[in-house]
Amino acid sequence: MEDSMEQKASLRQTLEQKRAKYAWEKIVRIDERKRKDYRGIVQRFPSLIQTNGLGQALAFLKAKAKDKEHSEHQYLYNHLEEWLISDKGPIPIYPDPAPNEKEGFKLINRLISNDSTNYRHATMEALALMKWLKRFAEALAPEDKDEG
Repeated sequence: MEDSMEQKASLRQTLEQKRAKYAWEKIVRIDERKRKDYRGIVQRFPSLIQTNGLGQALAFLKAKAKDKEHSEHQYLYNHLEEWLISDKGPIPIYPDPAPNEKEGFKLINRLISNDSTNYRHATMEALALMKWLKRFAEALAPEDKDEG
């Protein structure tokens, strides 16, 4: 029994380490001038997910991005999409394309084309990744003294 608990803790730590590594790699690639804006959205996004659901929160990001490839909203959408549907994440929650999938909206398409169990799993994983994105964004783009 004790071994099983240790293995779960070890697995959890490994998953946390994967999230941390992924988040760090994404944050450091964002242009320093954009990190402050990114920090702002990652600080607010978890509550947006909890209030409106992951699907609506992702739709908000896409609406705000307005096809601007280098906006903080598009960066966050891309980071979540890559984590949840590719092999970069711990277990690709949505590895298979949805019917009539539109490029640039893969994650949203897959969210609405799957069952509620996958939706809840994706939501939990998105929130777990957001903790790391938020921490590193705050570390690499600290608030100015006159901001806070």
